[in-house]
Amino acid sequence: MSAITLPRTTFPIYEHKVRSKLDDLISRVFSAPFAKVFSSPIASPGAVAVIPWYLSGGIAAANCLGAYAGKGAASFAASKSNLVTPGTYDLTDLPKGPCTWDVANGWSGFVAGTSDSKGLNTGINNPLAQTYSAIARFTSGGTAGDTVLGAFTSSYSFGLLLQAGRSALVAGYWNGNNNADKAPTLAAGTMAIAGANGFRNGINESITIPGGTSGTPSTIYIGGYHVGLTLTSPFSGYIQAVAIYNTVLLDAQISALHTAMAAL
Repeated sequence: MSAITLPRTTFPIYEHKVRSKLDDLISRVFSAPFAKVFSSPIASPGAVAVIPWYLSGGIAAANCLGAYAGKGAASFAASKSNLVTPGTYDLTDLPKGPCTWDVANGWSGFVAGTSDSKGLNTGINNPLAQTYSAIARFTSGGTAGDTVLGAFTSSYSFGLLLQAGRSALVAGYWNGNNNADKAPTLAAGTMAIAGANGFRNGINESITIPGGTSGTPSTIYIGGYHVGLTLTSPFSGYIQAVAIYNTVLLDAQISALHTAMAAL
């Protein structure tokens, strides 16, 4: 059978029709509505949601009262913003004015006193029960009296504190009416409390912090502890980040937080 020969003028006509249909299809696919779908992260295979450091380990955002990062912040003002709920529990300066801040190291320059104190106020009350957790990352600390964060009732009947150096020999954990100590002091790393447990660099210290319930709550300070109207036992080094939770975190969650904060 001989091949069918079409007139040469036929090909340009078909080519024109094919090109026209392709142009129409392309314009529809890449129109604005379709572009939004194709550019959506949900439609991108393999896309991974970024989990903020303060929610590491599966912590719910509703359980994080305050999360603050001095290290890496765009400015001192930005470092005082509550990362989990900006505008609520943002940090405020103490009466003497701002402490020192720099982008590489975070907050420092804490000063004890009433009218002359320098530190940061979270605005979050000491709960007067072992129902909260708190964690902080710091460097260049560990001298006697070094308190990273904390609050006491005016009668000292209940305290929530992290002390890198409660004395020259031990670190101290408070979440009740007395401390639980563990040697040695800690110059750099993370400290945390979760209920009656204390943690050093993400590892449970295997101590039991005594409880307590009495007294009038004070707000938690960063850079020392709050008692009355005073910042006491100021921290001597740098504080990079702090987070406070309204629940007792699990060991695995504290470990995940430590890892995430170490990477800040």
